[in-house]
Amino acid sequence: MTSEHVEMQAVAQDQAQNQPQEQGQKQTQVQQQAQGQGMPKDPEQPKAVTDQLGANEAAGATGDSSADSPKSEVPATAATEAAAEAADTKAGKDGEKGRQRKQAASDSEAGGEDGKQKKQTRSGRQTLMGYVEGTYLPHMRLRKRSWSVDARLARRFIYPSFGNRELGKIRAIEVEKWLDRLTCKLAPSSCNRVLAVFKTICSLAVRQGVVPASAAPCTGVFSLKLQTPKDR
Repeated sequence: MTSEHVEMQAVAQDQAQNQPQEQGQKQTQVQQQAQGQGMPKDPEQPKAVTDQLGANEAAGATGDSSADSPKSEVPATAATEAAAEAADTKAGKDGEKGRQRKQAASDSEAGGEDGKQKKQTRSGRQTLMGYVEGTYLPHMRLRKRSWSVDARLARRFIYPSFGNRELGKIRAIEVEKWLDRLTCKLAPSSCNRVLAVFKTICSLAVRQGVVPASAAPCTGVFSLKLQTPKDR
């Protein structure tokens, strides 16, 4: 064996001895670089971190659902209160409409509550109000366009003085005094219009035989004189 061969063997042995050391140094450098970048050395650590993140997300989802549950109850409560309020409002409106219809029916039937009780006198005979509401107005409704005006004038100006009186017991002198008092409220032309309605009522009662012609309340009662430009 020559000296050259001996030297080559020595170099090979040195390389074989240095190779494990170099590999160990490279692994150490790789681990140091991984630690510098924040990578875990333990291969099981990423799994633990993932499990912890999953648990946190699950807890967060549970908290969000519990936090949202009161919010879902608030609209339901508001809707219930709104429905109850709407029901109360509707009931109040229906009750008010019912009272209005009832009042209108009573007014049209007998000119108010007094008319229901005073259609007849104690002797059982018909009053002026009872005759007008039960006979005169239904008769004129078919024959006169302005029958509603007659009803309004009778209820406002005739009933307060004669509505509860028996038609055949009203005297002409009482009608004349009533007409004089009416001039304090109305103009003479308006007073004559109310008197004309009263006379029409009496004329129909005479034709139907309710009262004799001699006992008609407006017999001999004259209309008021109207002022003309010459009189002024």
